[in-house]
Amino acid sequence: MYVQGGQPVADVVDRWGGVYRAVRFLGLGGGIGNFGSAGARGVEAGDKSELATDGDAAEVALVFPETTKAGRAQKPWIIASAMHPSDGAKVTLETEAPATGSDYTKHHATDHVIGRKTARVVVSELAGVAVQGLAGQPVRVQLAGSDKLRVSSDGEANETVLLGGRLRAFLDALVARLELQRLAIVTLENWANTAVTPSTGEPTASFVQDYNAWVAANAAGGIYLAPDEPFVATADTIESAVVAISSKSKGG
Repeated sequence: MYVQGGQPVADVVDRWGGVYRAVRFLGLGGGIGNFGSAGARGVEAGDKSELATDGDAAEVALVFPETTKAGRAQKPWIIASAMHPSDGAKVTLETEAPATGSDYTKHHATDHVIGRKTARVVVSELAGVAVQGLAGQPVRVQLAGSDKLRVSSDGEANETVLLGGRLRAFLDALVARLELQRLAIVTLENWANTAVTPSTGEPTASFVQDYNAWVAANAAGGIYLAPDEPFVATADTIESAVVAISSKSKGG
């Protein structure tokens, strides 16, 4: 299969040895942006000189239009293809639904399947909907800038999802702030234990020295005993405004 004139096409050999070059595929849809494309695999993209061998070629069904008024036969169209035997080995007639904790690796003869190598989408009465990616490639959910993703259960999508990177940054900042508060409390405890000489009731020399050093550092813009700014973080810094998800879907 290859592309010619902006259309996916394929070279076809019929059972009588007739060769048809650059045969187009018929699919659902029509008009700009409304199309269904499922080209046959076999010939490598761009290879227009070599026909695929029988083992690699896809078996397709052709429809031949009526001849023109001049009596010339028009080029056929590819309207369907047969399943390759290696893919047919994955078809099953088992009627038992797969366990919810396991993958749906085969598909029932009544399933609706779209597959390309290991990537596939299955709509099944037995297994529901299964989406499987191609090895080494991510499963992409692509949203435009203003689009949102909604995952619901019983019509409800009343929760948001946390953004992992931002949540970790938020928690790291919170831990750092708590550590500063802890050090401030420890410093105050140490000062309280050494602030006054029990026998005289007068401030100890070490306390006076530490206190004066702290006052001088603060006056010079140094390190305060504890942060004087409150720690504030709004929910939108760690939650996604794009994804809505049901609390039931989260297992809550």
